[in-house]
Amino acid sequence: MRVVGRITAVALISALGALASMVSPAAVGAAPGVTAIGVSENYTACALMSDRTVTCWGQNEYHGVGNGTEDGTVLTPDEVERATGPLVNVKRFDMGSYHACAVRLNGTAVCWGENEQAKLGNGTTDPTPFAVQVVGLTDVIDVTAGLSHSCALKGDGTVWCWGSDGAEQLGNGAGGGSATPVQVMKSDGPLGDVVDIDAGHRATCALLGTGKVRCWGANEFDVLGLGSQDPSPFAVPLKSGGSAITGVTQVDVGVDHLCVVRTTGAALCAGGNALGELGDGTTTSRAALRRVKLGSGFLTDVKTISAAGGGTCAIAGADRQVYCWGNNANSQVGDGTTGTERYKPVAVKRAAGGTLTALSMAFGDSIGCGRTKSGVLCWGYNEYGSIGIGAAGFDVKKATKVVFPS
Repeated sequence: MRVVGRITAVALISALGALASMVSPAAVGAAPGVTAIGVSENYTACALMSDRTVTCWGQNEYHGVGNGTEDGTVLTPDEVERATGPLVNVKRFDMGSYHACAVRLNGTAVCWGENEQAKLGNGTTDPTPFAVQVVGLTDVIDVTAGLSHSCALKGDGTVWCWGSDGAEQLGNGAGGGSATPVQVMKSDGPLGDVVDIDAGHRATCALLGTGKVRCWGANEFDVLGLGSQDPSPFAVPLKSGGSAITGVTQVDVGVDHLCVVRTTGAALCAGGNALGELGDGTTTSRAALRRVKLGSGFLTDVKTISAAGGGTCAIAGADRQVYCWGNNANSQVGDGTTGTERYKPVAVKRAAGGTLTALSMAFGDSIGCGRTKSGVLCWGYNEYGSIGIGAAGFDVKKATKVVFPS
């Protein structure tokens, strides 16, 4: 459990007062055309705007904000840049650990940030404060970013990955990392018929058009259901209790746990559970998928789920309520408390009152964000300005509106 510094109440009041004097009322919480949001495992958040640019904020020590600077902290959203100007024509993006990747309208992929293990895919290991193009990829329709690797889904249903292969997370069975994309394979040939992908720290899973799932890479706690904890160098069926799971609409991979949403609206999780991240009311780690609970029953009508380091969040119900559970060392469950883990889902609260309902949400280790019709709201660890409110150095216990430039 991470322990972070706190500022005093006097300093907090002073910081918020300074913020109020800097930002006009019309600008506070304004989210001009935000169409998607993302959160990294390392205290950076981003938003895709309706003009197809990307803005990011939070920790920038390893260029995760991508704004062309080396500023350690970016307190409010700033545009991601290429060496020649703003990054434009973006249709999707995903955030990993100290880096992020995006898909452009022309089917190319770009990445920015830390690059020690070649996870930017540009053929080098040089970090970059600008978005750089992933080499050799066309017809890209989605990207996903993990701890030290990244992957892309192409229009033909194939998957390509690059970066570290220390836990077989490139999925090509060859061993050894790659600074450029390599094709993910099954044991009997290329992986295909993929409609969605998600990378965790050292594993990746792919949702197939059949509603089945294949995964590769790290397998701590036998999260892939293989009967051992050995990593998988090829894309293998995700199993639970010895049988391949079916009827899946989403799969999301965290650090050492993963979760799926099924066509029934049920959410199930498996893997490490030391902080209650499986949401089953216990701290017992499990290889078999178990349903996420809510109160004395189960979480139902789940729309989407996000697994991260030590915690998980989901949107559920007709009202699209945001729930979180697991680690709460830095207020990341968003229920107004700090320090006590939540072994079952709790509703995220809004700083302005009531609970948070959202069109979409993102969760990453210590930070959560929700996208609503009126703005983007974030909560959790704010040592590096990750909540986007123009001030830093204190945890934010409830969902608070991000300050976008007017």
